[in-house]
Amino acid sequence: MTGKYSSSASRETGVEYEPSATEPVQVVLSVKCKAETAVKVDVAGGQIAEQVTPGGLTVGGETIDFTFIVPPGSKWQVPGSSGVESIKSVYLTV
Repeated sequence: MTGKYSSSASRETGVEYEPSATEPVQVVLSVKCKAETAVKVDVAGGQIAEQVTPGGLTVGGETIDFTFIVPPGSKWQVPGSSGVESIKSVYLTV
C-alpha cells in the first residue's frame, strides 16, 4: 500500500468524518474504553466493524485498535457510546 500518513487526530463519537472526497482512505482507529462496551464503526451509513474482547464486551481501560477502508466521498463515524473514553485515528491514503 502506498500513500501518506496524516498525523494522529482525536475524534468524537456521533460525528461524521469525511477523510477524502477523491480517493479511498485507510483509517487506523484506536478507541479507549471507559466502561463495558462494543466498539462499532459506521461507514456511509452502514455498520462495517464491531470489536469486542475475545471473552465478551470490552471493559474499562482497554484500548481497541482496528483498521478499515473508507471509499471516496464517504463519511464514517463511531456511533455515540457512553463506554467510549477517547478515539484517535490515523489516515493513510491508498
